[in-house]
Amino acid sequence: VAIDTDGDGNTTGPDDGYFRVFQTKAGSPLGAGYATARPPLPPPVASGAPVPAVSAVPVDSLLYSPNCGRVVNVAGRNAVPVTMRAIPHRAAGDYATRMADKAAAFDDVSARCFLGGDERLSPTGEFQAEDAGGYWMPRTSGSVPAAVAARADGAYLWPLSPAYNHNFRGVIFAEGKVAVSGVVRGRVTVASRNVMVIAHNITQATSPAVVSGVCTPDDDVVGLMSGEYVMYSDNTLATPMGRLTGATGSAWSWPRKNFDPSANSPDLVVHASVLALKSVAAENAWPVGIPASRYVDRGTTRLIGGTIEDRIGQTGTMSGTLLHGYHDDLSYNRCLLQYPPPYFPTTGRWTRSQVFVVNPQGFNPATWFAGR
Repeated sequence: VAIDTDGDGNTTGPDDGYFRVFQTKAGSPLGAGYATARPPLPPPVASGAPVPAVSAVPVDSLLYSPNCGRVVNVAGRNAVPVTMRAIPHRAAGDYATRMADKAAAFDDVSARCFLGGDERLSPTGEFQAEDAGGYWMPRTSGSVPAAVAARADGAYLWPLSPAYNHNFRGVIFAEGKVAVSGVVRGRVTVASRNVMVIAHNITQATSPAVVSGVCTPDDDVVGLMSGEYVMYSDNTLATPMGRLTGATGSAWSWPRKNFDPSANSPDLVVHASVLALKSVAAENAWPVGIPASRYVDRGTTRLIGGTIEDRIGQTGTMSGTLLHGYHDDLSYNRCLLQYPPPYFPTTGRWTRSQVFVVNPQGFNPATWFAGR
């Protein structure tokens, strides 16, 4: 999160960088994919509730998404006070009749989807420390200036600036799977032993595309490092969605609809040096069992930085001129050679080293180093 800390009208100052951490609740009623805005699984049919006329046809699960709905203005703030999920079944009738309210929310021109924890998912468009799906983790290191502390999320903002977070060395380590997105002001590396998902745009406050040509140690820079895969997301923001139509729910709406709230839509913008010990790839780049006529073009991954991977990962599948997944547009950020992300492997500095493994039992340093 980039915040105008010093009140100078921009978010490119040396102390304008912060981050927030959203944690999904175990057993959340909104589903394990709430944080990353996954299409939910079809809900179970309650006892006595009407069922689709053709029972073999799955319920259109996006219409039950807690991440998507009509965006309206509430007291000057954008909010999704009624998500598609919150609209109840109509009491009776065929599939189209019962799903009419949810379909209207899907088709509304203002319908958008957001990652879990986004303030726009609250009824008033205001920050919520906790909702049914998860919670924001309170800050446990560093401090923030009074103007930032006064924000609704002030207690959940972790400063990137050494002026406010003296012990921070530029690395955020996530134990387990992690998703990243946002605007970065500062120099930071996000690392995980497990899969890392780029859930939405992750950009620098000052785009590397407009750097004057002189690289400095104060430039924004982002490093993403995974012990497994770094994945471009297949979620309700990145992927155009369809819904079931007809009296029996046996057909799909066409063309698919884009729910991404970003001005960059449908492209995914990434300003980062990305390192994966396996591959950098797209989720569901190979659509098993889907005919080419139903492929979903997710746009282009516009990455400015670089990728380091053991094997080139797949980001899309082509069938003639039809694409399922992403096109790639990769540009190298040459400033990474001079000023790489913190503790990133691409430092360009190498030293010779020797390592001796010593049994600590009975080890005596004075004896070991005597005469050496």
